[in-house]
Amino acid sequence: MHIAAAVIPGTHGRPSDREQASVVVARVTSRESSGALTLDADLGAVPAHLDEVRMIGRASTRRIRPFEIGGVTVTLPEDLAVGDLVAVPCAGSVCCRQLRAAVAS
Repeated sequence: MHIAAAVIPGTHGRPSDREQASVVVARVTSRESSGALTLDADLGAVPAHLDEVRMIGRASTRRIRPFEIGGVTVTLPEDLAVGDLVAVPCAGSVCCRQLRAAVAS
C-alpha cells in the first residue's frame, strides 16, 4: 500500500495540499474460466477505483479482456494468472486493516 497527495483534477499532475490517495497492491488468488477474479484484499470496504486497476510486476503483450472483481467489470491482460499483482487506486487514505477479509471464528 502506498499513500500520497492526490492529484488536483485538470492541473496535469499538481499534488493537492489537502487530499490524499492510496494505491493498494493485491495478488490474484484465483481466476475462474468465467473471468471472475479473487484478490487477497477485500476491496469492498474501501473507495477503490476498479476502473483504473492495472497489472504490475511483469510485462504483458497480450490484448486486454474483461474480468470481474467483486461484481465490477475491469479490463486486464488476457494472460493474467494466479499470483500476478494488480494495483488498485483508492480515494483517501486506506489502512491495511480495511483490506482484510472477515474471518469466521
